[in-house]
Amino acid sequence: MAIENALGRRLTKSLAQILDEMDKDSRPAAEPAIRVMRKSLPQILDEMDENIRAAIEAARMAEEAARLAREAAVATAKAAKVAADEAALRAEKASAATVKTAEETARRMEEAALKAEETARSASYDAREATRIAKEVALAAREAAAAAVAKAAEEAAVKVEMLQRIKSLEKRIKSLEDAIPEKKVVVLREISKEEAEKEILELFSQGGTLYYSDIAEQLGLDLKLVVEICNKLQSRGEIEVVDDTLQRR
Repeated sequence: MAIENALGRRLTKSLAQILDEMDKDSRPAAEPAIRVMRKSLPQILDEMDENIRAAIEAARMAEEAARLAREAAVATAKAAKVAADEAALRAEKASAATVKTAEETARRMEEAALKAEETARSASYDAREATRIAKEVALAAREAAAAAVAKAAEEAAVKVEMLQRIKSLEKRIKSLEDAIPEKKVVVLREISKEEAEKEILELFSQGGTLYYSDIAEQLGLDLKLVVEICNKLQSRGEIEVVDDTLQRR
């Protein structure tokens, strides 16, 4: 309303000036003393009233637009503040979540590091234990191999000795077989063991080597008795066996 009054006063004061200007524009240049009006005064006043109303309406609309602009600015400021507060709250929550996530990640990394260290220690212990077991197995294998070699050598020595005995027996059997065809007849004498022992020692005192059969044949003694007495003399160290033959020590 204040805008309408101000516009009305401004338009009223300048009405005479407007009429003069319109009169000057409508007068011919050659006749400055005569005024000719193309529009009637009522028509001019109507047009002026219409222009005044249009100006007042434009001013009102401008004021309304300004008011709406102020309200929009206030609403925008409030919305901006709400948005800023919400953004700050979200940022704070996000920051808290980030800190919590970082702490959780750090905790998990620490747990993973501890597990890795424990695994490394276990692997190191397993490696040392495996090395110790491998050394023990290798030592046991060497000892087993040495024992096997020693056993094989002992068995080989026994076999050699058995072969030698077999050969010696074969020689003795051969000598007995050679003596069989002669078909010697040995007359056995009936004497005591003490007398037989004395005769056998006397026979050995003559030197040379003898077989059991030679002693039995020469002295006319039972072969079983000769073997028994010779074993007794051998146990006392008075005779010895050399290459399956008997001789005095």
